[in-house]
Amino acid sequence: MKIGAHRINLDLVDSTNQYLMALLPTQPIEGTIVMANHQYAGKGQRNANWESNAGENLTFSLLLKPHFLPISKLFYLNKIISLSIVETLLSILEYTFAELNIKWPNDVLINKRKVAGILIENQLLGDKLDACVIGIGLNINQRIFSSKILETACSVIQFTKHQLHLEPILQSLLSNIEKNYELLEQNRWAIIDHYYLDCLFRFQEWADFQRDNEIFKGMIIGVTKDGRLAVLRGQKVEYYDFKEISFVI
Repeated sequence: MKIGAHRINLDLVDSTNQYLMALLPTQPIEGTIVMANHQYAGKGQRNANWESNAGENLTFSLLLKPHFLPISKLFYLNKIISLSIVETLLSILEYTFAELNIKWPNDVLINKRKVAGILIENQLLGDKLDACVIGIGLNINQRIFSSKILETACSVIQFTKHQLHLEPILQSLLSNIEKNYELLEQNRWAIIDHYYLDCLFRFQEWADFQRDNEIFKGMIIGVTKDGRLAVLRGQKVEYYDFKEISFVI
């Protein structure tokens, strides 16, 4: 399989994930990507929108069909996509002294500000994984953000100080995804875990977290195979699902 060999380019679309999900009944080939010049209603986690100016960033969705992957290890898809984004950014930001991290569960950060987001939507066939639509938003050349995310978002151009061509970055990212997807096919769980934890934001650091209205001190000690965050709180390890805990930054 060559990721990106089949590509659909759209000038304007509400959501590339939504577009690709609607194509699933037609059985598009694995590795298909849907690219948008302008995605005006991009989807994020928890029904959030992904803000992106037209023509300035990478906004696309990718179809994978990891029938080999147990549903219990579905979060490994998230891990390899996150790692692929980090690897791609490292090659661009190598001499900028920027700090790159993966923020659980679905963000990539530069200097603690969000540069990329991931949204994975799955289609099951009985109790088996049939198809995964992986939406990626990666801020490249956007200089101006709305007041709502001004303090929390960033883009690559803010660190390189010069405009970048999107196509080479896309090809580098797709190549990294393909490489890491092969690790997944080979059941190289330990290697994936090692690199993921090496990049994980606030891993093995005491930090503030929020659950409901309570703020508490905790230390991330890992992520379970099904994607729950393992946090040491006092002398006890607690496990949190995607919407149960948030970072206080």
